[in-house]
Amino acid sequence: MGRDADTDDLVQETFARAFVSLHRLKEPQAFAGWLRAILVRVASVTLRRRRVFARLGFGRRALEVDLDTIVSRSASPEESLELRRVYAAVEKLPADLRLALVLRRVDELSLEEIAEVTGASIATVKRRVARAEQALEPVVDGGGGER
Repeated sequence: MGRDADTDDLVQETFARAFVSLHRLKEPQAFAGWLRAILVRVASVTLRRRRVFARLGFGRRALEVDLDTIVSRSASPEESLELRRVYAAVEKLPADLRLALVLRRVDELSLEEIAEVTGASIATVKRRVARAEQALEPVVDGGGGER
């Protein structure tokens, strides 16, 4: 999601939905996965809404993430540029591909866990991650490096 105004709203909406539906949680030990599934659904809606607003030309400045707040101060100019290029490429991905990629590569969830929280099959999750990685190949290490 990046660090922008939607992030606070995303967290608040996730906890509000969790609180309202807490009575549906049958197994307390499954709380983390249950909450993660709610977060993924809320994030998916937010990403789709951003895409629609951007297509309509509304609030583009509000949709941009200030990468200066994300990039480490100790990062070299080359690393900073690389992060900006990768982030821009990820932003262009459809919401379903972006979610699958971030859950796999950033949150390090297994394919099974991603399938569970997104409500997709494992085969669909594999395809989404592969398509997202394929779309990023030209950006990441010029397409020839390791990921």
